[in-house]
Amino acid sequence: MKELLGLEARLERDVHLELFEHVFVHVREDDGRVRLAVRELFELLHGDLGGRVAHGADAQRHEHLVGVQARVVVAQMLDFQVLDRLDDLGRDERDVLRDAAEVFERVEQAGRARAEQGRGLAGDDRAVGHLDGDGGGAGLLGAPERLLSGDALTQAQELAAQGLRVLALMESPDLPGIQDGDAQLPAHRKPLALLCLCDELRPQVRQTVEYFGREGVQLKVISGDSPLTVSSVAKRAGIPGAEKQIDLSQLDGEKDYTALSREYTVFGRVSPNDKRELIRALQRDGHGVAMVGDGVNDIPALKTADCSLAMAGGSDAACRVAQMTLLSGGFDAMPQILLEGRRVINNITRAASLFLVKNLYSMLLSLALLFLPFAYPFAPIQLTLISTLTIGAPSFILALQPSREKTKGRFLENILLRALPGGICTAALLLAALCLREPLGLAAAQESTLCTVAAAASGLVTLALTCLPFQWLRVCVVALMTIGMALGMLCFPKLFYLTPLDRDVWLIVAGLCASALPLQLMLSALVKRLEHVFRRQKKAPEETHSSETSLFP
Repeated sequence: MKELLGLEARLERDVHLELFEHVFVHVREDDGRVRLAVRELFELLHGDLGGRVAHGADAQRHEHLVGVQARVVVAQMLDFQVLDRLDDLGRDERDVLRDAAEVFERVEQAGRARAEQGRGLAGDDRAVGHLDGDGGGAGLLGAPERLLSGDALTQAQELAAQGLRVLALMESPDLPGIQDGDAQLPAHRKPLALLCLCDELRPQVRQTVEYFGREGVQLKVISGDSPLTVSSVAKRAGIPGAEKQIDLSQLDGEKDYTALSREYTVFGRVSPNDKRELIRALQRDGHGVAMVGDGVNDIPALKTADCSLAMAGGSDAACRVAQMTLLSGGFDAMPQILLEGRRVINNITRAASLFLVKNLYSMLLSLALLFLPFAYPFAPIQLTLISTLTIGAPSFILALQPSREKTKGRFLENILLRALPGGICTAALLLAALCLREPLGLAAAQESTLCTVAAAASGLVTLALTCLPFQWLRVCVVALMTIGMALGMLCFPKLFYLTPLDRDVWLIVAGLCASALPLQLMLSALVKRLEHVFRRQKKAPEETHSSETSLFP
């Protein structure tokens, strides 16, 4: 009794009503679970503990329970990451919460000596929780793999293979013990019941899985449940390779996550660290990974994934960490998310490559003119005409168009490779036009006109190739920009400083314009060939090609 009274005195000294009220008030209204945890810890220390002392209960036993429950609440508070999510509060409020965190640590230390096994109460069904019985024994509730053996375990595994989540309920005359810091189950245990829970598939999940399969997206399922249960549910959802399942809790020593991620589709008994390492292994293999999760245990994986999505009905902490939240709570929005991402990436890639073409040929031309006896051939108004009709206007229109093409490679590499053929081709045509000035006896104005027409033709060819594969809107864009370029040059020659050209010069102009298409096609083929050779040398033989991968916990 003295020991329990001493514990209560220490807690009463460290944990004040004002502190908990201050924490409770300043936690944001939408952090409902955090507010509940604060209230629970306060009631535990100031109400429940005092009542047990007043009734003269067994001191050691109840100090044990207080320590266990306090550790559970502290673990919840740390998992919710309260301090990391209160950036909108002032410094004084954050200091109060830091003081509260220190109090939680002292509570944890106070109960650790007799309550080390309390850590299992905050985990998944792999852990074993115990509830004191009236007769001084304990009731055990947890995963069948931890509690059962023989025929009872076989029966539980058969139920799990049917897609049921199975928990084993047992009784024991003894309480769990502690050895070397780990919880030890009582030696004498009697099975009471198998509790079976059935998970229902979310609406439209089969249609979503079929869509991802058609799009070449690999689906992997990682969960803390039994791999038999998860595999059965995955089969019902239509996930390819659902029979390839593994229990990660059965693996001893260092795990080869790269090999596991390549071989298996369903991962059961997965810890938060396992989830994160599996995603890192997929990323090392060149995959782009999207993670869908709804629990606190998914937070490390959500932070690691390239794209993270949370379910609206899940943990508040997971929703705050994730980049997107599925408000409907179902997977029917996933195809639209994928298509929207592809539209944004593909359209930005097209627009950026068009803008980069002008920068490339301007840079190449400027470098060449440092060593060649030619003047820069363009007037600013001429570049305005070319840029508006080959870059600005078409980029604006194309950016609003849906695009379903799969994304490949990296963004910067893609726009550079797209822009190189157009930039080199335009620079080559302009240098050829400048070299023809002396043989043809062209004036400076005629030379500027020749270069303007050649650059406009090369820019329109680049636009047409950028719009591949053609659709009615893209064909209309190329046609309208070509017509606009012709009308601007023919109807407003003085505005753009264009002068008439002789018939012989027009033939040269036609030859330069006609060579733009085959030259760009040849350069594109050369660039792709060099890219293929470079990537083949860069990748190790065992590495796979990049693809989109999604992980469903």
